[in-house]
Amino acid sequence: MRKYAPLVVTASLSLAFAPAPLPKPDVVQEELHKMQGTWALASCVEAGQPLPASAEGIVVVIEGDRMTYRYRSSHTQWAMKLDVKRKPKSLDTQLDVRPGAPVWPGAYDLQGDTLMICYTAAPGLRPDGLSPSKPGEVLHVLRRLRR
Repeated sequence: MRKYAPLVVTASLSLAFAPAPLPKPDVVQEELHKMQGTWALASCVEAGQPLPASAEGIVVVIEGDRMTYRYRSSHTQWAMKLDVKRKPKSLDTQLDVRPGAPVWPGAYDLQGDTLMICYTAAPGLRPDGLSPSKPGEVLHVLRRLRR
């Protein structure tokens, strides 16, 4: 037993000074960070049909976990919650001004300076993907103006 004591002590000490594992990155925070900035609505499709140019001039500002749609002098602010593990990635939005307001589940895809968000006009229903083929499904394609 004594002849193994130095080996046991050495092994114990080497494990005691091993570096702690690095914390795992927060993937949701990384994704939110990539979304930050000012976006312009490039196109809007509902149930497979492009919407008229009346959507021109809509700007979306994402700051933190808040998304604000601005059009002329009006704006609506939404709280966002992302789920990056779903396929496609999903987001739940809720009007920020009303506690207990309904949640609009959606799907999104972020590729560089293009953000696509698909949702349904009725709260509570999540679209299957990013192709708005069913009545009430809307796809917003946003292009980044600035970070």
